[in-house]
Amino acid sequence: MAIAIENGYTVISHETRKQLQEKTYYIPDICDDYDVENVTFLELIKKEGWTFF
Repeated sequence: MAIAIENGYTVISHETRKQLQEKTYYIPDICDDYDVENVTFLELIKKEGWTFF
């Protein structure tokens, strides 16, 4: 996370947001807190326009 914050990278995670649960931290929630883009692997494939044969 620190490297993503420092360098403006996107974090790829399969986790979903769960802010209502106490004492449990999920990557998407932390990304939101630090304004770091977070996508799933499928979203990355679509965003980059990758195709597979």
